[in-house]
Amino acid sequence: MQENKPIVDLDFPELIKGASGAAVCTLQSILRSLGFLDSDTKNEFKSKTLNSVIYFQQTHKGPDGEWLTPDGVVGAKTWWALYHAGEPQHDYIIPNVPDGIEGVRKSVLACALAERIEGVAEDPDGSNWGDGVTKYLKPLGYPAPWCCFFYSWCIKQATREWPLGKAHGHVLTLWREAKKTGTAHFKDKYDPIPGDAFVMLYRNKSGRVTGAGHIGFVLSLSEDGKEFNTVEGNTGNRVKIGLRKKYSSSIEGFVNLWGDSPEFTRGLLDRENAQLLKSSLESTR
Repeated sequence: MQENKPIVDLDFPELIKGASGAAVCTLQSILRSLGFLDSDTKNEFKSKTLNSVIYFQQTHKGPDGEWLTPDGVVGAKTWWALYHAGEPQHDYIIPNVPDGIEGVRKSVLACALAERIEGVAEDPDGSNWGDGVTKYLKPLGYPAPWCCFFYSWCIKQATREWPLGKAHGHVLTLWREAKKTGTAHFKDKYDPIPGDAFVMLYRNKSGRVTGAGHIGFVLSLSEDGKEFNTVEGNTGNRVKIGLRKKYSSSIEGFVNLWGDSPEFTRGLLDRENAQLLKSSLESTR
């Protein structure tokens, strides 16, 4: 079937900021249809399109099942993900909270996982809206990228208080507030804990933060601490379980709102069981 054809066999050029023409028009049309670009454009790859591409890359996987590199370059893997933003981005992992995580951390993760189990996703796909998503965006009142609103909503549901005093919807702003309060931790000096937030920020070639970012919850940690499972919103246009690498260039750090360091059981979620679950579900369709 056409949808399974490797994107590398299709005639799409690599696009970078400054490009123009028909391929950029196609890129922008797809980004708009998926809810990543909401402004009028003139078939030119400028800053708004760049930030939209980066956010898409931060929240989608390529044909190899690995997260895209959020560099703003639209190459073969990003083109593939743009054309496979639905079912291929779905996870089939059975989630659980690690042993040793109790109290508010467990409540926060239970809330986030309940949304994943409920199957919350945008409706229609790419709208940044829908019955399940609207409640996260209530403080804003209209459709928008919602990963940070999802994070804020889960904290509020579990603790009856907004994180850092408000319903944050902008990742960079939340990260800056966390640094002011001493709850932000750079990745090189901190081992994340389930229930923490992971924070992704995009830096340009000169190393400056651009404002593009993504956030979600740490769910479980590998034995060596170099990888962690996540539960995050607005990923593949849904609430999703993921696997991220701590030392990925776009991971800025982690937010520990409670200042604790509980002992917990390490180990990533079983991806083999995920494949078995996917196969069993497909066999019943």
